Amino acid sequence: MEIARRKGCRKTMKYALLVILILSLICLLREIGVVEYGPSILQTLQDYKVMTSSTFIDTKKKTTVSPASQLNRTTVLTTQVPEETTIYEYDGDEDDSYDWREDEMFLTGRPTSLPNSKIKVLQDIDDIHVGDTIHITVITYDDEGRRRSQGGDLWYAVMYNDFQNTRSAGKVVDHDNGTYSIYFYAAWKSYAFVDVTLVYTRLATQWLRYIWWPAGNKETWVGHFRAYEKNEQTYCALRRDAAMDTEASCIFRNALATGNTSFICGAPPTLPCSALHSTSVNYTSIGKSAVELVDGKEHLFNSSVTMASIPQVVTIKVKEKKTLAVAETLPTCRKVFSAYDQQVGGYWLGNKWMSLICDVRSWEKAPLSEIRNCLAGKQIFALGDSVRQFYEGLIELAGFLKSRTHRPTYHEIIWTTNTNFTFFSPPWPAASIPANVNDTRYEVDVIEGLHNLSCNYVIIISSYINFLRWPRDSYKERMVLVRDALLRLRERCPNTFIAIKGTKAKEHVEPGSHIHSSDYILYEMNKFLRKLFRRKGFYFLDVWEMNLSHPAPNRSSMPVPLIRQEVSLFLSLLCS
Repeated sequence: MEIARRKGCRKTMKYALLVILILSLICLLREIGVVEYGPSILQTLQDYKVMTSSTFIDTKKKTTVSPASQLNRTTVLTTQVPEETTIYEYDGDEDDSYDWREDEMFLTGRPTSLPNSKIKVLQDIDDIHVGDTIHITVITYDDEGRRRSQGGDLWYAVMYNDFQNTRSAGKVVDHDNGTYSIYFYAAWKSYAFVDVTLVYTRLATQWLRYIWWPAGNKETWVGHFRAYEKNEQTYCALRRDAAMDTEASCIFRNALATGNTSFICGAPPTLPCSALHSTSVNYTSIGKSAVELVDGKEHLFNSSVTMASIPQVVTIKVKEKKTLAVAETLPTCRKVFSAYDQQVGGYWLGNKWMSLICDVRSWEKAPLSEIRNCLAGKQIFALGDSVRQFYEGLIELAGFLKSRTHRPTYHEIIWTTNTNFTFFSPPWPAASIPANVNDTRYEVDVIEGLHNLSCNYVIIISSYINFLRWPRDSYKERMVLVRDALLRLRERCPNTFIAIKGTKAKEHVEPGSHIHSSDYILYEMNKFLRKLFRRKGFYFLDVWEMNLSHPAPNRSSMPVPLIRQEVSLFLSLLCS
């Protein structure tokens, strides 16, 4: 009996200790701020009203859904622009109005030949010192040895010394006469090796800009409809200026977020259009569209003229500075919007990005309390399809732990010091795994739902990787609408901090990706975004050089040290 009693006591004590341990762990996790997924912020912010899967967040707009009995005709789920909405002017790009059909010289002539082109350093190669600007010129010739008189080629140039773990991307200037200038900053003493890559020739960039980019129907999705214990699938696609089709279809419109572009699915056999549950991209359609459009022009993208590289084409031995100059103090990042055309943005020294534009602090070495004090009381929204890793890097740098729950398109935490973090990815992602439409939000709809009187908003937007196959006009229009929504938010909340993160180059492994996921389109997107958001109150995070010069391949997910440097640039703007 005594033995049984002792065993029972020991068992009770074990359970008690286990309960105490669990409670202690919960308190510890609450103290350090464990990331949690959930809809709590959407429940607490009364300005948010979740509507149907077609229109997502909306506070003022009306949604009309045709009944399922009318599926023999086109069904439109639409979100209209409120009458009081302010629409801002955008002057567009001159090149967008160019009609290549009237240009007799379009896609004519011989392409640039990298082996025949001449690359040389303009200044005395034996008299280059730390702190100097290195000027390299590229004089292009075609494959028949004739001097080219037109620009338009896309070039990459990287200077590096792997023994010292230093790297820098060159600033390329196109003189539009067949010659190009490449500028480097001599950042380190010792040898500097230069790799030059001909990414695309002028003929290829013309084709990408005027044939590929404006074209529609470059990818399709599978729409997954669920209701009444039924599952049905149809194909979906983007349509610009979509009219009422004669065949049965479901048209999802949001004029405030995508303008004249609609997402159209074939009507499911029995379910209503409002039963759309998720979408997944049909990757076969992407490769097929590239093959069909490039038919007869494949030579523009063969390996001799696409991503053709000459390693160590130039070797320079950089010397010490001639005189010991007084250390220059860089301006705060809020005072600098962008680099000059011939100014290099920075260079890598180990895992640290050394900005030459503004004073970027190493926030990964800052006290955790300082970062949290900067973020305290703020509602931080990370919006777009290309901001997820940056968002997670910001959370990690602020000392949070990642949740075990994973949603690729939606995430939210609320910190005990009244800091809110929210991430949303826009609808119709180019993902093979079905994305639930209720977990996606248009950037515009989120922004329009922000009406908190405290106006303590921080917005970071990056949207480009899922829009590489969107028609050019559709992508530009949707980003103009994002800008308009941000301007309206600034009218409501003048002190809102707004940052736009630019694009980066992409590694090309799968066949055809240099067409359907072109670096040239990414480069043009970066230029467009820089111009679109070049105004007071917007901060453009140009990370192109930072990513291009990093030794890691430019994949969708980049190394953590690089992401931390992007976050440090962001915090240097926000917390300065």
